[in-house]
Amino acid sequence: SVDAAGASAMMAVADAVHQLRAGAIDAAVAGGAYLQLSPENYVAFSRIGAISGSGRCLPFDARADGFVQGDGVGMLVLKRLGDALRDGDRVYAVLEGIGINNDGRGDGPMAPVLSGQVACIRDAWKDAGLDPAHLGYVEAHGTGTDVGDETELPGLRAALGDRVVDAKLGSSKANVGHTMSAAGVAGLIRAALALHHRTVPPLAGCVSAKPEIRLEEGPFRVPKAAEPWRKNLVAAGSSFGFGGTNGH
Repeated sequence: SVDAAGASAMMAVADAVHQLRAGAIDAAVAGGAYLQLSPENYVAFSRIGAISGSGRCLPFDARADGFVQGDGVGMLVLKRLGDALRDGDRVYAVLEGIGINNDGRGDGPMAPVLSGQVACIRDAWKDAGLDPAHLGYVEAHGTGTDVGDETELPGLRAALGDRVVDAKLGSSKANVGHTMSAAGVAGLIRAALALHHRTVPPLAGCVSAKPEIRLEEGPFRVPKAAEPWRKNLVAAGSSFGFGGTNGH
């Protein structure tokens, strides 16, 4: 059992990956679950201005005013690739690398830290040994909060932007809300299914990007309709939890 707030599922997956690589286990079921059964979190997040007053989560959109909470359970079955192929398993995606850290020295438990996100993303790509020039899609943390969106995109640019050619941005939170401890696995499932179906999904509800993130500068863009995905078949996913835990 792992508790890293909104990064919990990503931390569980990271733990599974590390144990698989070490040979300590041969298979893992890793993911997250979140059920909002009492009003306390709604009240707390509303008081700090994180909950959307419009009732919609619109990551990176000019109308974004926070997130909505969602319930969810998501799990992945993880194996070493050779074992999965030997056993005849259906492989949706190959997890090439993962990075995790904690930068809990910010202005508060909800405040993201740019340098921590940049370091985490760079660590993941170094671990994967892949060239970011092949990145085709990013399943962002994408909360729809000002402080979150306006840190996440500059973090992606700082970590990868000089190598990325054209990468699309998405976030499961636009569809199902912020499922908190399950959010990271929701994003990983969405990215894996996009790879499996060779289709980049649109970012639901996005009409025009908030000017503060300067999306027009590239190299990341928001697809407003489903797009066929035939080259640069590499996806990335980010999950950042309050308290400073980052995963990519």
